[in-house]
Amino acid sequence: MIRRTLVALLLSAVVVPTAHAAPALWKVSDADTTIYLFGSVHALPPGIPWYDGEIRTAFEKSDTLVLEMIAPKNEADLAPVMMALGFSDGHPPLAQRVAPPERPRLTTAAREAGIATQTLNAMETWLATLMLSMQQFRSLGLDGRHGVEKQLTTRAESARKRIVGLETVAEQMGYFDKLPEPDQRAFLTATLKQWPDMKARMRGMIDSWAKGDDAAIGTEMTAAMKETPRLAKVLMTDRNTRWASWIKGRMAQPGTVFVAVGAGHLAGPDSVQAVLARGGLKAERVE
Repeated sequence: MIRRTLVALLLSAVVVPTAHAAPALWKVSDADTTIYLFGSVHALPPGIPWYDGEIRTAFEKSDTLVLEMIAPKNEADLAPVMMALGFSDGHPPLAQRVAPPERPRLTTAAREAGIATQTLNAMETWLATLMLSMQQFRSLGLDGRHGVEKQLTTRAESARKRIVGLETVAEQMGYFDKLPEPDQRAFLTATLKQWPDMKARMRGMIDSWAKGDDAAIGTEMTAAMKETPRLAKVLMTDRNTRWASWIKGRMAQPGTVFVAVGAGHLAGPDSVQAVLARGGLKAERVE
């Protein structure tokens, strides 16, 4: 769920690049183990040519694909978890959960997303925020079926590679659900503030991803998350630390592994590679 709902922060696009994409790829290796690290885009319009060159070579050499989570085959399977975590009684109307200056933007966002006010009011703040964002992404032509994870999963299944999820759907939704209400409201407010220029932000982010410009991605990630520091810690810093620990443990087993997580996790001062380096493992950029 996170991988489909934070697309604005973890890279998306509204325009297909005309040039061939060359996203960044890293590897950590020793005598008998190689782990590739690839920054993914969770939802894309069709037709972006990114699966080629070193990325294709690395994936085809790998015996295991590792993703943030293994997505259900049927999105309807997400409904029970969403209902259990994202709906509860006792909340004020969503408009009362943001400051008065943000309420006109909330009205605009709900109208553009095509979500009834009554439906949003029944949701916990975090879920309402995610649903607003998801509907806008869809209206811009972004589709998880064309995203990196879906394409890699299809290829892995065809080649009978092992597929591993670092987290479950319930865990990912739980990160939001466990946020204190003030942080959930800060998340909603930040989303509404970014709403008018989200399309331009997406275009810039996809350009950076396609060029393999992790420095630009890191800068954008830092700017996007600074208004919600607790959310940034929960969704980015803490998870990067856990994933780096998983990678370090996996290095004890021989084999070749292809890890694909949101590109934002592989950029910036608290990236997975930075955490690995602090633990004595160097991730090298594959040119």
